[in-house]
Amino acid sequence: MNLSQTEFYSRSGAYSYLLRAPSLRGVILVDPTPECISEYAGSLGKWGHDRVFILETGSVRASQEASRTIAGRWRTVRLIPCDKESEDRVIPVGHGDLVNLGGLPIHVVGRVGRVNEAVSYCLGGRVFVGDRRAHREPEILALPEDTLVFRSLSARGDNCDNLVSARDVLAFEPDDWKPPNGRGLNEVNRAATC
Repeated sequence: MNLSQTEFYSRSGAYSYLLRAPSLRGVILVDPTPECISEYAGSLGKWGHDRVFILETGSVRASQEASRTIAGRWRTVRLIPCDKESEDRVIPVGHGDLVNLGGLPIHVVGRVGRVNEAVSYCLGGRVFVGDRRAHREPEILALPEDTLVFRSLSARGDNCDNLVSARDVLAFEPDDWKPPNGRGLNEVNRAATC
């Protein structure tokens, strides 16, 4: 799948992601922040898109505020965890749902057996997890090992891992884990960047 991705980092320390695909009539925006709306507008104007599909991974007030602001300026459809209140132009989603956006399948990964107050979105060999820890989520670890994991709440430059590195710490508490070669977890994660 030919998918291009642009990352935005806000002053408050949150990443958001703008995705484009040739088959999609519009763009996908994951976990928007109010601080980056002018940057989104610049990208949308440059690409000539007026339709935005917003994927919210959780009930983060700043993301909801940004989504509503964006909806006031562009034609917008929002995907939100299904246990939250519904609004106009909102698609409530939960674990196991498949949403087709113009031929682009988006798989929703939630917490099996638990409320869907936070979900992840898997598309194009990537999964967007919000602030979830992939190594503690069996549903995410079940994805193919070459899947790239993108977090929204992260230090600058530390927003991407792959599932191979997440699986390495599955059975251990991450703060206590030392791999056989003696390197600490932070050194291992830095070595597994995208």
